Amino acid sequence: MAVLLSTASQMPAFFVYLEARPGALLYDPILNALPPVDLSGPIFVLIYVPVVYAIIRSLLTPTVLIHFLTGYVLLLLTRILTLWITPLDPPLALVPLVDPLGLVLYGGIPVTRDLFFSGHTATAFLIYQCLPSKIEKRVSGVVVVLMVIGLLLQHIHYAVDIVAAIPFAYLCAKATAKLIPLAGGQNENP
Repeated sequence: MAVLLSTASQMPAFFVYLEARPGALLYDPILNALPPVDLSGPIFVLIYVPVVYAIIRSLLTPTVLIHFLTGYVLLLLTRILTLWITPLDPPLALVPLVDPLGLVLYGGIPVTRDLFFSGHTATAFLIYQCLPSKIEKRVSGVVVVLMVIGLLLQHIHYAVDIVAAIPFAYLCAKATAKLIPLAGGQNENP
């Protein structure tokens, strides 16, 4: 928790830094084939409802909480590193994401250069990895797919940002299971 809170407190300044620096504009044939659409509302629901569910689920099963929080810290630190080493300009047809909670977390500034890799996709996939039951995995798997579609249609990320988020989240979840053996043995049913 200390690492998470400490890191989170520095994120607004980091996002100001990201927004101020120039980056590369990528050619993305997938985005070019899709008309941009504002899906801020559905994306907001697709990220925050699973996070709230994971937190509530964690209260019932502490191993889920340990796994999720540790995985999220690893994911956040990995994402900071990748954002720092891959300066990118946002896609040309980006439709800004309207996220009231995100604005609070980002220090009140609209953020468009937090691209490689997608935090929305990675968080949704990390939740998928952390939930123990088959039904929870099925539902969260659908959420991941819908999230990917929504992010692509809104042109918030390049396709590579979204695709890369899956293995990063997977590796963070697996590293968590190795770091904390208790979190790796999730055979509990809801």
